[in-house]
Amino acid sequence: MKAVILAGGKGTRLSSVTGDKIPKAMVALEGKPILEYQIEVLKNHDITEIMIIGGYLIEKIVSHFQDGSNWGVKIKYIKEETPLGTGGGLYYLKEEQEAFILVFGDLLFDMDLKRFYQFHISNNAGVTVVVHPNTHPYDSDFVSIDDDSRVINFTSKDEEHREDHRNLVNAGIYCISPEALRKVKENERFDLEKDFLFTDILSQGKLFGYRSTEYVKDLGTPDRLLEG
Repeated sequence: MKAVILAGGKGTRLSSVTGDKIPKAMVALEGKPILEYQIEVLKNHDITEIMIIGGYLIEKIVSHFQDGSNWGVKIKYIKEETPLGTGGGLYYLKEEQEAFILVFGDLLFDMDLKRFYQFHISNNAGVTVVVHPNTHPYDSDFVSIDDDSRVINFTSKDEEHREDHRNLVNAGIYCISPEALRKVKENERFDLEKDFLFTDILSQGKLFGYRSTEYVKDLGTPDRLLEG
């Protein structure tokens, strides 16, 4: 297995913590960057090939982790010269030959990634998204799945009339097969969820939801960072 971490976020909601001097993924929790926790979990699940995609202050990440050897992994970096949203950087992964794990850089998590990966493969999915209940459904994307774990509906956190949805939300961890990236174009800015997963892949019936109650925590706001 390989992993890709999207670490390009400036962290506007965390500006009181970052001071606009570090990228969001480098915010420290008990003296250690969020990104470091992620790399350690990946390594613990035998994922040693990691690609970090970033733009804003990515040199801070490179300076800290270098080639990853101090953590027993191999890290490659892709720098976006202009912001491409949460999905545009996927263009650089079009040549991958096998499915890979994709993680947002502001998550703290500890889950069985091998089992998640096997779920994706066994369903012949284009994309599998981890779905779970969380403590802030009011600003999360709701996901509906059928009895076969296929995603049948997605309701963006920006949409209205969301009060009737059950608390099953997008956790921000994915498994993506190479064929799902065929339409991604170079230097095209787009949103991973709105413009890719829950339109193109959902319409093909190739989007699956991996229901889990394992630990996945979004640390994108000061309050959630304190809750860690």
